[in-house]
Amino acid sequence: MKHIRRIFIILVVIFNLYYWFFLPKILSSLIFVEDYENGSVSIEWDLWGIGSKHGLKIVGPPKRAGKYAARFQINYSDQNRYNGKRAEIVRWHYNVGKILGPDEWYGFSIYLPKDYVPSDEMGMVFQWHAFRDKNEDPRDPPLCLLTEKGKWFLRAVYSENPEAKITKKMHKIDLAEIPVKREVWTDWVVHVKWDYRETENGGKGFVQAWQRFKGSKWKKVVEYKGPNCYNDEWNIRFQWGIKMPYWSDCDPGEKLEDCSDVSFAKRVVYNDELRVAKSGPYLTRFMLVAPDTFKISKEKIKKGILPFEETIKYINKRLELQAEDNE
Repeated sequence: MKHIRRIFIILVVIFNLYYWFFLPKILSSLIFVEDYENGSVSIEWDLWGIGSKHGLKIVGPPKRAGKYAARFQINYSDQNRYNGKRAEIVRWHYNVGKILGPDEWYGFSIYLPKDYVPSDEMGMVFQWHAFRDKNEDPRDPPLCLLTEKGKWFLRAVYSENPEAKITKKMHKIDLAEIPVKREVWTDWVVHVKWDYRETENGGKGFVQAWQRFKGSKWKKVVEYKGPNCYNDEWNIRFQWGIKMPYWSDCDPGEKLEDCSDVSFAKRVVYNDELRVAKSGPYLTRFMLVAPDTFKISKEKIKKGILPFEETIKYINKRLELQAEDNE
């Protein structure tokens, strides 16, 4: 009986150490969480890439976890928004300053519906984008998850030249190439340290990525060491939803059937379970950001265990009002 009591006391001590010391420390490494569980989007998102009522909706099924997910849609007939056909939201980066810094972890899940027809046309679904310096031209995102030719691509573009003007003068590499599956959630974990320098010039940049389809095992799909961004003054922002770059090449008012770059009239994607974490031990960071792996209680967030309480503040009518303003 004494042994059972001792074991019980030890378990109670371990649980309290975990709950009151280790768990808060682990959760404090989270930078951002978006799971749409309040039926809306976080106040920290900027809806600058949403230009119509069909652009973004919070929906029930399909969802990766919880009750809700986000549905993004663009139509070929939509007006260009900020130099492109897009339905995206952006989170301006927490770390304002020079691009070189600590590594970061990103976890998220994306669902492609049945009518997401495979094609040669690139569809960007998650962008780690750059703030271009003064007098620089628009450029491709330094890191981007996209679909093309029926496959997932994780693509990097970089330049050590601080005055790089156009993408053609920059280095572009495909880090991963994975067949697309529709009607199933695709989970991603991306670990990245931004650096525009070549390794021989002291660069410490890298990209690691793991992928799984819901119900399957995680598979490491990227192990890359080298430059992965531009030599810019400001740090990276991230944005997700859907952007169709080729659609912008068609002349305004040109009919769908007359534009050789377009073979379908709309694109729809769903996403859920976005988490971003600061540098830290691999196992805890991976579990922390991996979709539907580490359960994050909203009550814990409300009690202040997480240092960014503003991430649970939602404005229920914000999306609706924003869409109406953009009509």
